[in-house]
Amino acid sequence: MQHWFRIASKAADLLEAGEGAGWSSAMARQTAIAKSLGTSRQSLSNSLQALRFVRVVRLADEYAAEKLMDMSATNVLTLSRWWRHDPERTLQEIFSPTTTNSRALALLEQASRANMEGAASTSARSRATGPGQNWILPDRLQRILMTQLHRNFEAADLNLRPFRTPFGRACGVSSALFWDDRLFEPTPDFLRKRNSGAPYPVTGFVELPARLEAEALKRSVRAAFPKAIMATSIFPVVVLLAPEANRLAEMKAALPEFPLVSMGVDPSEGWRLSDDLGIALFVSRSDFFK
Repeated sequence: MQHWFRIASKAADLLEAGEGAGWSSAMARQTAIAKSLGTSRQSLSNSLQALRFVRVVRLADEYAAEKLMDMSATNVLTLSRWWRHDPERTLQEIFSPTTTNSRALALLEQASRANMEGAASTSARSRATGPGQNWILPDRLQRILMTQLHRNFEAADLNLRPFRTPFGRACGVSSALFWDDRLFEPTPDFLRKRNSGAPYPVTGFVELPARLEAEALKRSVRAAFPKAIMATSIFPVVVLLAPEANRLAEMKAALPEFPLVSMGVDPSEGWRLSDDLGIALFVSRSDFFK
């Protein structure tokens, strides 16, 4: 375990306990805590950011989080940037590091981000002009959407488009179904926050990678699922697209027990955190795209 992790953990405990609450600003408070721990405020700030990333990764993979604790804070921060645009590749780098050199790792992350952005641009163009337009709405998804939106509709009322927003990238949502009916007044409160008269995104799609070995698939699902749940804050339905229909059961089994299951909630139709948020579910890609 690296020194930065121990320092950050102590600082986090002090901050959560209200240590230094009398200081005039958050920066002054953090400076005082850093001094008491024998480090600088900037160094402590970086360590706390790295600690937050470790805690995020722990939700997806406990062992990966332990590996991060043995890395330098600089490398952990680089991996946290990588995670935002490619969590699966980030996990691979955590488990099998290409390099331990901070500068070399930063260059790898930058190259990966450039490749991802180029691929996303090409994919968006192909969806707009090619086979990606040919999609169908599975009965199960239509039924869940009508329940979520409290309104009947047909597939013809929806349009599939790329979803290019910072929030979408953070959640791994690459495309979405939009409802263009300007007269539509959505019942769920979280949809009413959108601008009146604008198309409503009613389903977000998270594409999972294909042809993964069992352990890699498990890590991929566990990395994507928390972000899909986060996306339910703006989408009535979030679909995790399984590239191989015969692995749907394996993907669902990769998830840890969902908290609400122990409270008697049946997740057979999907997973949700509360009635005020959307629902997340797995659908085979072949069930949606022709």
